[in-house]
Amino acid sequence: MRRLPIRAEVLLEYALPLNSQRADAILAGVHPTTGEPSYVVVELKQWSSALPEDGEPLLCRVDAYTRPVLNPIEQVRGYCDYLVSFNGGLATHPERLSGVAFLHNATEFGVQGLYEVPQASAAGSSPTSAAGSSSSTSSRS
Repeated sequence: MRRLPIRAEVLLEYALPLNSQRADAILAGVHPTTGEPSYVVVELKQWSSALPEDGEPLLCRVDAYTRPVLNPIEQVRGYCDYLVSFNGGLATHPERLSGVAFLHNATEFGVQGLYEVPQASAAGSSPTSAAGSSSSTSSRS
């Protein structure tokens, strides 16, 4: 198997088209195995812990906020789904896009409840994952 050189572009604070939302970063490059274009939407959080909201796993509680906020896995999934629906190239190849929420101040214990977010059932939804500073677990959307 021929290994391709790793090369990626980083788009910081990427403004989603026709929308006021911004992804913290998008990594754009070539998949090392397939050689096809590949993109990763990255959502960064400085949270050290977060707990799912009782009865509403799409939301979570963070000490810094008085109200529940969107689970970052769901947030990055929404960005991915939006990009797939907006971009014809991604719409025909949604497997080229994935997402990750990176909570760089968190431990696995501090964010393990976030993984309770339901898996997306829509065909073609992008894979998303969340990672604390000491662990990484993937979830298929």
